[in-house]
Amino acid sequence: MELSAHAAAVRDVAAAVQAVRALGKPVVTFGGFGELGYEDEAQVLERCSAELDRHDPARTLVATGTLLTEGFRSGIAMVYALAKARGFTTAGIHPSVALHHAKRHAIAPGVDHVFMVDDATWGGVDDAGMPSSTLQVLLAVSDEFIVFGGGHHTAHELLAFLQAGKPVRFHDAPMHRATTERWCRDSGARIGDYRGAAFHVWRSRHADA
Repeated sequence: MELSAHAAAVRDVAAAVQAVRALGKPVVTFGGFGELGYEDEAQVLERCSAELDRHDPARTLVATGTLLTEGFRSGIAMVYALAKARGFTTAGIHPSVALHHAKRHAIAPGVDHVFMVDDATWGGVDDAGMPSSTLQVLLAVSDEFIVFGGGHHTAHELLAFLQAGKPVRFHDAPMHRATTERWCRDSGARIGDYRGAAFHVWRSRHADA
C-alpha cells in the first residue's frame, strides 16, 4: 500500500489515540524486528499463530508499528497475513517521518486501518529519553504487547510497556543473519548480538525468573 496516500491524515497523539479507540476493540500490538527479519521465520510464524489463537478475532484489533522497507525482509509485519486469515481487524500505527522516505517504505498488505502519528523520530524514545509520539500512542491504546526479538526501538518500547505495567509477552527470535550482515556492510553498523537489544531488556528484567 502506498505510504504517501496517508500524508493528509497525520494526527497528533490525542487524535491518534481517539481514532484507534473509536474502532471499539481491545488492541493487541506485535513488536519486533522489521526490515532485518528473522533467522527462523517458520518458527516466528508458528509462535505468532499461537499468540493470535489466544484472542477472539471478532473482538480484537491486531496492530504493529512496522512498515515494509524496499529490499529488505517483512519482519514482524508477517503477522498481518496471519491475522487476516483468522478474521482479525488490523491496524498500523506509524511515525510521520516515514512519509519523507515514502519511496523506500510501504504499508504491509493486510492492514485495514493506517494511523500516521505526527512524529519526527522513528519511534522508541526521543533524544531526551522521553517516549516518542508514536510510542505514546502505542502505550495508550495497547492492551497487550507481544514481542518477537527486536532492536533498539523495540527495546525502548518493551521497557516502556514494562514500566507502565502493561501485559507483555516476549519471544526470543534472532534477526536474519544474512540480511543483517549485508546491512552492516552497507551502513557500517555493527551488530554484537543477533538476538537484538530487546532480548537484553527482557533478560535484565527477568534475571531471576
